[in-house]
Amino acid sequence: MTLRLILLLLTAEPAEPDWKTESAPAGVTLESRPVKDSAFYEYRAQTDTDAPVSALCDAIFDWGSIEKDHDQLKSRTLLEDLGERRIVYDQLDPPVVSCRDFAFTVARDRRPDGSCRLDFFPTNDKAPKAPDGWVRMEKLKGSWTFEPKPDGKTHVTYRLWADPAGAIPAVFVHGSQREAAVATLQKGIVKGKQYASKTQGGGR
Repeated sequence: MTLRLILLLLTAEPAEPDWKTESAPAGVTLESRPVKDSAFYEYRAQTDTDAPVSALCDAIFDWGSIEKDHDQLKSRTLLEDLGERRIVYDQLDPPVVSCRDFAFTVARDRRPDGSCRLDFFPTNDKAPKAPDGWVRMEKLKGSWTFEPKPDGKTHVTYRLWADPAGAIPAVFVHGSQREAAVATLQKGIVKGKQYASKTQGGGR
C-alpha cells in the first residue's frame, strides 16, 4: 500500500450511517438514522407537491421564524432580522417535562437552479438568560429543501435532529419525533399553498 493511499484512508471522513425507512402516510417518505454520540435520531421526510418553490420557501421561512402557530410554543421573539437570515428566541411548554428555551438562526438560500434551502441551527449566544427551572436546548439542526421537478411539481425534503436536553430518555421521544417530522412536513406544505393562493392566485 502506498504512503499516499495510507494517508487518504487515515484522513477520510467516516461514511454517514444509512437511512432506515419508517412507516409514513401515503405520498410521504420518512427515514431515520443514528447520529454520532447521540441517543436521538435524525429524521428525513419527503414528498412532492403542486405548491411552487418560491411560495414554499417564503411561507416556511416566515412560519419557522416569526409565526407562532407551533405545537408546544409558549412564546417567540424575533431577535434579529437580516433579510435572508433571522435569529429567533423560542420558549416551549411541552407536556409532563420542564419548559425548554433556545435561540436559533434560520437562513434562506435561493439558488440559481431554481431551488431553495432553509437551514436552522442553535444561536444560544444571542439568547436571554433562561428562566429559573427551565432547560436550555443546545443541540438542534435541520433544513428544508425545495427542488423544482420537470413535471412542474416541487420536491420537498425536511430534515431534523433535535436533542430535547434534560433527563428525558430517548426511547420515550423517538415516536413523537417521528410523528412530528411528518406533521411538520405536511403543515409546511399547507403554509406554502396558502401563501401561493394569496400572492399568485395558486398558480406557478
